[in-house]
Amino acid sequence: MKFDFWCIAVLVSIHTRQVLAKEHDEVMKEEQGFEHTHRDEVERDLQARIIDGDRVPIDAYPWFALPFLDVSETDEIQVDDEILDDDGLHRGGCGASLVAPDMVLTAAHCVNDLYALAALHGGFTIGQYCLENVSNNCGQYSEFHYMDAIFPHPNYGVNNNGLFIYDYAIIKLKEKTMIEPVPLDQNAFALDYEEGKTLWAVGFGLTDTDSTNPDMRAPSYLLHAEVNYVDPKTCTDTYTEGKPVNGDTFEDEPSIMCAGNPGKGICQGDSGGPLFDEENKVLVGVTSFSSSQCSEFPSGFANVASEWPWIQETICKNHGANNAPDFCETFTPKECDKGETLVSIQIETKVLNDDCWWGLYNHEKDEIIAEEGGFFRGSTYQYDYCLEENVCTIMYLAGRNSESDSIFEVTMKNGTMKGDFAPEMERIIFFPSAVCSLDIQDPFLYPFSSAWKVNTGLSLPLILGFLISAMMTI
Repeated sequence: MKFDFWCIAVLVSIHTRQVLAKEHDEVMKEEQGFEHTHRDEVERDLQARIIDGDRVPIDAYPWFALPFLDVSETDEIQVDDEILDDDGLHRGGCGASLVAPDMVLTAAHCVNDLYALAALHGGFTIGQYCLENVSNNCGQYSEFHYMDAIFPHPNYGVNNNGLFIYDYAIIKLKEKTMIEPVPLDQNAFALDYEEGKTLWAVGFGLTDTDSTNPDMRAPSYLLHAEVNYVDPKTCTDTYTEGKPVNGDTFEDEPSIMCAGNPGKGICQGDSGGPLFDEENKVLVGVTSFSSSQCSEFPSGFANVASEWPWIQETICKNHGANNAPDFCETFTPKECDKGETLVSIQIETKVLNDDCWWGLYNHEKDEIIAEEGGFFRGSTYQYDYCLEENVCTIMYLAGRNSESDSIFEVTMKNGTMKGDFAPEMERIIFFPSAVCSLDIQDPFLYPFSSAWKVNTGLSLPLILGFLISAMMTI
């Protein structure tokens, strides 16, 4: 039984979508974008809104971030002046929260379109408070920061019931901000929440549940709505009305937290924004999805506490010089057990998305360790694996024909191998042995047949990659 959910994303205006399509053709399809009070041409079925919310007091959420597109930085994108703010920028879309001096936290499902575009031609306003008078932000201090890199959660996806899982993305800014980041729930609060705990959902957007109303406008000021924590079992029962569910439920997905009140909460367009625990002054969730009828059922938020280790590691391994938050003092890099070696893999994408694939395979055990593909553009992915020593393990890499612009970096025992994703299959062999035969079976059948069904444009010949273990196992 599938649940009926909406991702809470807002699409670019029709006019801007047409302009961008001309410039980016197939590479930049389905961009998400920005809208506010002066933009009448928005696609109204997917509008941002806080339902039955209140105007936020000034300086209540100084760390709230909203993306902007700077069209003055490029000649590739031409837009009408009427969709620009009074400072010449184009604002709106998914929200985010400043969580470190040069890092913001948002939803992974926002990354593919909205932030990938902003990564090329924009960034974030940290401290965005109003959209009516952006020149002085209605009196609240704010800063502009361009984006440097995007780190989506490597396990982000959709489960059997249509639920977004691991819906997190961390975005690095080019420079440090002087604004104080919001404290994060480091596995200290949400685990002990009881039914009805008061939380606050924050965002810009429309305030009417009738998305067909042509007179709706986004608010001029940041809004917040009081919502209550809903435990996983109650959340499942609410959606299914007590009927059994085939497959995963909220109880099976620790990365999801439910919260809401009838007639009050979040809806399309608020994605990536904060779920804030006012009592404990911590960020506990990232807005992820709602029911198709916004605020009718509890909404889903990516649970900060459940993925605190990944959040901490991603920030602490990638922050800029002198930008380490206090929680990095307690960060300990991953360590492997005796008889294992740590292998770190970093995949960096550029303008193209879905242009590369890789898999990690233990030949002696006939076991797939990892398989990844379909990456967001403008993003960086990081993976750490503990591999059994002296057991033949091979990493396969391939790009989509000659179009791929993604690159990889593999590190083991202080040695590093870098390269581009090429159309021909490449291999990196760890701990070579007699089992690591070069005469591997047809890749359509073995060992990653599902990957090849997706990457139909790949060239098939296998070539020997890099025998990095010969260099690194000393």
